[in-house]
Amino acid sequence: MKLCKKSKARNFYEWESYYFASGKKRNGLIKRMTPEKQDVVRKYSIHEKEAENIKSVLSYKERNVNFEYGRKLEDIFEMGEFLYDEATKRGKKFVSINDYVNFIYISVIDVPWMGFAREINAISTLHERFKWLRFQRAKDSEDMEFAIDYKIFRADKLLGAIQIKSEKELKHGRKGKKYPSPNVKRAKEKSKVYSDKKNVPVLFVYAEEHGKIVNKSVIQQIYNLCA
Repeated sequence: MKLCKKSKARNFYEWESYYFASGKKRNGLIKRMTPEKQDVVRKYSIHEKEAENIKSVLSYKERNVNFEYGRKLEDIFEMGEFLYDEATKRGKKFVSINDYVNFIYISVIDVPWMGFAREINAISTLHERFKWLRFQRAKDSEDMEFAIDYKIFRADKLLGAIQIKSEKELKHGRKGKKYPSPNVKRAKEKSKVYSDKKNVPVLFVYAEEHGKIVNKSVIQQIYNLCA
Protein backbone atom coordinates (compact mmCIF):
# COMPACT_ATOMS: atom_id res chain seq x y z
CA MET A 1 0.00 0.00 0.00
CA LYS A 2 3.05 2.28 0.33
CA LEU A 3 3.11 2.97 -3.42
CA CYS A 4 -0.63 3.63 -3.38
CA LYS A 5 -0.22 6.30 -0.68
CA LYS A 6 2.66 7.84 -2.62
CA SER A 7 0.49 8.11 -5.75
CA LYS A 8 -1.99 10.53 -4.08
CA ALA A 9 -4.55 9.13 -6.51
CA ARG A 10 -8.08 10.54 -6.21
CA ASN A 11 -9.74 7.44 -7.64
CA PHE A 12 -9.01 3.87 -8.69
CA TYR A 13 -8.26 4.75 -12.33
CA GLU A 14 -5.65 7.34 -11.33
CA TRP A 15 -4.05 4.74 -9.07
CA GLU A 16 -4.01 2.09 -11.82
CA SER A 17 -2.47 4.56 -14.28
CA TYR A 18 0.15 5.59 -11.70
CA TYR A 19 1.03 1.95 -10.99
CA PHE A 20 1.63 1.14 -14.66
CA ALA A 21 3.62 4.38 -15.20
CA SER A 22 5.73 3.49 -12.16
CA GLY A 23 6.37 0.09 -13.74
CA LYS A 24 7.67 1.83 -16.86
CA LYS A 25 10.10 3.82 -14.69
CA ARG A 26 11.22 0.58 -13.03
CA ASN A 27 12.02 -1.00 -16.38
CA GLY A 28 14.00 2.10 -17.36
CA LEU A 29 16.09 1.86 -14.19
CA ILE A 30 16.73 -1.85 -14.78
CA LYS A 31 17.97 -1.19 -18.33
CA ARG A 32 20.72 1.01 -16.89
CA MET A 33 22.10 -1.92 -14.89
CA THR A 34 24.67 -4.41 -16.11
CA PRO A 35 23.31 -7.58 -17.79
CA GLU A 36 24.28 -9.61 -14.70
CA LYS A 37 22.30 -7.32 -12.40
CA GLN A 38 19.34 -7.24 -14.78
CA ASP A 39 19.11 -11.03 -14.63
CA VAL A 40 18.99 -10.95 -10.83
CA VAL A 41 16.38 -8.17 -10.59
CA ARG A 42 14.10 -9.72 -13.22
CA LYS A 43 13.99 -13.17 -11.61
CA TYR A 44 10.56 -14.16 -10.29
CA SER A 45 11.99 -16.66 -7.84
CA ILE A 46 15.40 -17.25 -6.32
CA HIS A 47 17.01 -20.07 -4.39
CA GLU A 48 18.12 -19.62 -0.80
CA LYS A 49 21.81 -19.47 -1.74
CA GLU A 50 21.06 -16.85 -4.41
CA ALA A 51 19.19 -14.76 -1.85
CA GLU A 52 22.25 -14.73 0.39
CA ASN A 53 24.41 -13.38 -2.45
CA ILE A 54 22.04 -10.64 -3.62
CA LYS A 55 23.53 -8.01 -1.30
CA SER A 56 26.95 -8.58 -2.83
CA VAL A 57 25.56 -8.24 -6.37
CA LEU A 58 23.04 -5.39 -5.97
CA SER A 59 23.23 -2.14 -4.04
CA TYR A 60 20.43 -1.23 -1.61
CA LYS A 61 18.95 1.16 -4.19
CA GLU A 62 19.07 -1.49 -6.91
CA ARG A 63 17.40 -4.10 -4.68
CA ASN A 64 14.61 -1.67 -3.90
CA VAL A 65 13.67 -1.32 -7.57
CA ASN A 66 11.39 -4.34 -7.11
CA PHE A 67 9.75 -2.90 -3.99
CA GLU A 68 9.50 0.85 -4.63
CA TYR A 69 7.98 0.69 -8.11
CA GLY A 70 4.97 -0.83 -9.83
CA ARG A 71 4.89 -3.02 -12.94
CA LYS A 72 3.74 -2.56 -16.52
CA LEU A 73 0.70 -4.51 -17.65
CA GLU A 74 2.99 -6.63 -19.81
CA ASP A 75 5.00 -7.53 -16.69
CA ILE A 76 1.85 -8.74 -14.94
CA PHE A 77 1.07 -11.01 -17.90
CA GLU A 78 4.62 -12.37 -17.82
CA MET A 79 4.34 -13.10 -14.10
CA GLY A 80 1.05 -14.89 -14.73
CA GLU A 81 2.66 -17.04 -17.41
CA PHE A 82 5.56 -17.83 -15.08
CA LEU A 83 3.20 -18.99 -12.31
CA TYR A 84 1.21 -21.04 -14.82
CA ASP A 85 4.36 -22.76 -16.14
CA GLU A 86 5.56 -23.52 -12.61
CA ALA A 87 2.17 -24.96 -11.69
CA THR A 88 1.92 -27.16 -14.79
CA LYS A 89 5.41 -28.54 -14.06
CA ARG A 90 3.97 -29.76 -10.77
CA GLY A 91 0.95 -31.30 -12.48
CA LYS A 92 -1.50 -28.54 -11.53
CA LYS A 93 -3.33 -27.91 -14.78
CA PHE A 94 -6.76 -26.91 -13.46
CA VAL A 95 -5.93 -23.16 -13.28
CA SER A 96 -5.62 -21.11 -16.47
CA ILE A 97 -3.05 -18.44 -17.33
CA ASN A 98 -5.80 -15.81 -17.09
CA ASP A 99 -6.58 -16.95 -13.56
CA TYR A 100 -2.98 -16.34 -12.52
CA VAL A 101 -2.88 -12.97 -14.30
CA ASN A 102 -6.10 -11.91 -12.56
CA PHE A 103 -4.72 -13.08 -9.21
CA ILE A 104 -1.60 -10.92 -9.62
CA TYR A 105 -3.60 -7.91 -10.85
CA ILE A 106 -5.93 -8.13 -7.85
CA SER A 107 -2.99 -8.55 -5.46
CA VAL A 108 -0.93 -5.59 -6.67
CA ILE A 109 -3.64 -3.14 -7.79
CA ASP A 110 -7.07 -3.94 -6.31
CA VAL A 111 -6.01 -4.92 -2.78
CA PRO A 112 -3.71 -1.92 -2.14
CA TRP A 113 -6.43 0.46 -3.39
CA MET A 114 -9.04 -1.12 -1.15
CA GLY A 115 -6.73 -0.72 1.84
CA PHE A 116 -5.95 2.88 0.93
CA ALA A 117 -9.64 3.71 0.46
CA ARG A 118 -10.45 2.06 3.80
CA GLU A 119 -7.91 4.26 5.58
CA ILE A 120 -9.13 7.49 3.97
CA ASN A 121 -12.80 6.71 4.58
CA ALA A 122 -12.27 5.54 8.17
CA ILE A 123 -10.34 8.71 9.04
CA SER A 124 -13.08 10.82 7.43
CA THR A 125 -15.60 9.03 9.66
CA LEU A 126 -13.50 9.76 12.76
CA HIS A 127 -12.88 13.37 11.75
CA GLU A 128 -16.62 13.98 11.40
CA ARG A 129 -17.12 12.80 14.97
CA PHE A 130 -14.00 14.37 16.49
CA LYS A 131 -13.74 17.71 14.70
CA TRP A 132 -11.61 19.20 17.48
CA LEU A 133 -8.89 16.60 16.93
CA ARG A 134 -6.25 16.41 14.20
CA PHE A 135 -5.51 13.08 12.53
CA GLN A 136 -2.06 13.30 10.96
CA ARG A 137 -0.83 10.62 8.60
CA ALA A 138 2.23 8.82 9.95
CA LYS A 139 5.44 8.78 7.95
CA ASP A 140 6.20 5.67 5.91
CA SER A 141 9.12 4.93 8.22
CA GLU A 142 6.81 5.12 11.27
CA ASP A 143 4.29 2.82 9.62
CA MET A 144 7.00 0.28 8.83
CA GLU A 145 8.65 0.41 12.24
CA PHE A 146 5.67 0.88 14.55
CA ALA A 147 2.61 -0.20 12.49
CA ILE A 148 0.77 3.11 12.86
CA ASP A 149 -1.24 4.83 10.11
CA TYR A 150 -2.23 8.10 11.82
CA LYS A 151 -1.30 10.12 14.89
CA ILE A 152 -3.98 11.84 16.99
CA PHE A 153 -3.35 15.42 18.12
CA ARG A 154 -5.32 17.91 20.17
CA ALA A 155 -3.74 21.22 19.23
CA ASP A 156 -0.04 20.28 19.34
CA LYS A 157 -0.36 17.57 21.98
CA LEU A 158 0.07 13.96 20.86
CA LEU A 159 -2.77 11.89 22.34
CA GLY A 160 -2.19 8.57 20.61
CA ALA A 161 -1.93 6.78 17.28
CA ILE A 162 -4.18 4.66 15.08
CA GLN A 163 -3.70 1.52 13.02
CA ILE A 164 -6.53 0.86 10.55
CA LYS A 165 -7.30 -2.72 9.57
CA SER A 166 -9.92 -4.50 7.52
CA GLU A 167 -12.85 -5.90 9.46
CA LYS A 168 -11.81 -9.25 7.95
CA GLU A 169 -8.73 -9.21 10.19
CA LEU A 170 -11.04 -10.12 13.07
CA LYS A 171 -11.49 -13.88 13.18
CA HIS A 172 -14.68 -15.43 14.54
CA GLY A 173 -14.15 -17.69 17.52
CA ARG A 174 -16.42 -19.66 19.79
CA LYS A 175 -19.54 -18.08 21.32
CA GLY A 176 -19.50 -15.27 18.77
CA LYS A 177 -16.26 -13.75 20.04
CA LYS A 178 -13.84 -12.20 17.57
CA TYR A 179 -10.09 -12.57 17.74
CA PRO A 180 -7.33 -10.65 15.92
CA SER A 181 -5.55 -12.40 13.05
CA PRO A 182 -1.81 -13.26 13.22
CA ASN A 183 -1.21 -10.20 11.04
CA VAL A 184 -2.84 -7.97 13.66
CA LYS A 185 -0.90 -9.63 16.47
CA ARG A 186 2.37 -8.81 14.70
CA ALA A 187 1.22 -5.22 14.19
CA LYS A 188 0.35 -4.92 17.88
CA GLU A 189 3.83 -6.06 18.85
CA LYS A 190 5.27 -3.25 16.72
CA SER A 191 2.81 -0.64 17.99
CA LYS A 192 3.66 -1.47 21.60
CA VAL A 193 7.17 -0.19 20.93
CA TYR A 194 5.65 3.14 19.85
CA SER A 195 3.38 3.23 22.92
CA ASP A 196 6.32 2.66 25.23
CA LYS A 197 8.46 5.22 23.42
CA LYS A 198 5.86 8.02 23.29
CA ASN A 199 3.82 7.02 26.37
CA VAL A 200 0.57 7.10 24.38
CA PRO A 201 -1.79 4.29 23.30
CA VAL A 202 -2.08 2.90 19.78
CA LEU A 203 -5.72 2.17 18.97
CA PHE A 204 -6.73 -0.42 16.38
CA VAL A 205 -9.63 0.58 14.16
CA TYR A 206 -11.38 -2.16 12.19
CA ALA A 207 -13.31 -0.71 9.28
CA GLU A 208 -15.13 -1.60 6.09
CA GLU A 209 -13.90 -0.21 2.79
CA HIS A 210 -16.52 2.57 2.85
CA GLY A 211 -15.32 3.75 6.25
CA LYS A 212 -17.87 2.18 8.56
CA ILE A 213 -16.10 1.37 11.83
CA VAL A 214 -16.87 -2.12 13.09
CA ASN A 215 -15.36 -2.02 16.59
CA LYS A 216 -17.50 0.75 18.10
CA SER A 217 -15.60 0.59 21.39
CA VAL A 218 -12.70 2.46 19.78
CA ILE A 219 -14.92 5.57 19.59
CA GLN A 220 -15.18 5.65 23.38
CA GLN A 221 -11.45 5.02 23.64
CA ILE A 222 -10.79 8.16 21.59
CA TYR A 223 -13.20 10.15 23.79
CA ASN A 224 -11.24 8.91 26.80
CA LEU A 225 -8.04 10.33 25.31
CA CYS A 226 -9.64 13.78 25.36
CA ALA A 227 -10.63 13.61 29.04
